[in-house]
Amino acid sequence: MTRHGTGVVALGLKVDNTYACTNRADFLGIPVVKPGQAGAIPHNAQQDEDKTGVSSQFYTIPIDGKFSFEIVQRNGYKGLGSANAALRAAAQQYSMNSKE
Repeated sequence: MTRHGTGVVALGLKVDNTYACTNRADFLGIPVVKPGQAGAIPHNAQQDEDKTGVSSQFYTIPIDGKFSFEIVQRNGYKGLGSANAALRAAAQQYSMNSKE
C-alpha cells in the first residue's frame, strides 16, 4: 500500500475539565507535551481566549511517533486555537525527532 501525506496526526477529544484530565494523565504515567511559553497554565495545559470564551488543551506525546491525542475543553470559545500552535508544533517536532 502506498502512503501519501502524513495521515492522522492528532485525535481531538472534548472534555469538561482539562485540569482533571491532566492530573489523571500524570497519575497514569501518560506523557504529555509540556508547554514552555507564556500562556501556559498549571497541569501542562495551554490556554487561549477570545471575546467569545476560553479554551484549554494539552497534547500527549505522539504514540509510536505517529499521532497524539489532543484533549480540549472549550467554554464558549469559537477561535481556532492559534495561541496553541506552538504546543501542536512541539508534539509534531517530538514525533519527527523520535523517528531519527
